[in-house]
Parts: sequence; C-alpha cells; structure tokens
Amino acid sequence: MDSVAKPQTRLGNGETILLVEDEQSDQDIIRKSLDFPGYRTICVNSGAEALRQFAENTHDIELLISDIVLSEDMNGFELSAELSRLYLGTRILFISGYAQDALKKRGTIKQDVTILEKPFAVDELASHITQRLRIEA
Repeated sequence: MDSVAKPQTRLGNGETILLVEDEQSDQDIIRKSLDFPGYRTICVNSGAEALRQFAENTHDIELLISDIVLSEDMNGFELSAELSRLYLGTRILFISGYAQDALKKRGTIKQDVTILEKPFAVDELASHITQRLRIEA
C-alpha cells in the first residue's frame, strides 16, 4: 500500500464508498486507489463522523470500508453493528493493519469475518469491493 498502482480497467460506475480510516496517510492512499477505478469516495476519521455522513447520504452510500482499529469513539465492528441496526443491508468491507489472529487475541473480533489486511494491492482492494457491491443490499 506504499504506492498507488492503478488497475488496468475502470471497475466502478460512480458508486459512493464511505471510507473510515483514522491514519491520514493510509486514508490518502486508499482514496487515490478508489478514485481511478471510478468510485466516489467520502473519507472520515472516526465512527461518529461515519454515522453523520451515512445519515446525510443514506441513499448514496453503497459500501462502507472501515478500518477495524480506530483511535476514537468506536471500532470498525461497533460502527458496523450500529449502521446495520440503523440501515438494513449495509454492505461492509473491513480492513486492518493487524493480522486476524492478533485481533482475536486482543478480543477485538470474536467471530470469523473477512478482513482485507494492510498493506494490500489496488487490484486486491478492487476485487473485494466488486464482491461486496454484488451482494444484494
């Protein structure tokens, strides 16, 4: 994730993705990775900001990409639970710089979930996004 290598083809059709990432450098790289494939990205730094953006753009946001470990207010799983309660059918992609085993040891995750581990290639991110967007909301 150190550099932005653009995928060969445009994958998005202007879908709006809400990115929740508290590390500014990671947020910048991921946003740039999403712009080329044709997605519209809204970036926020915390769960509270994500909830606000979701409330303001409910019908526009088609996917939430959230880091699991956030520095403020709530983690990615707590945010996901709240959004799923408020907005049924919310599509979510979790990302993390921690390995799943480390997150389990910390008690951050208790169930098996798919997590895209940082650093990841742009094509890998695009593949995960495409899979999530195909899920019926």
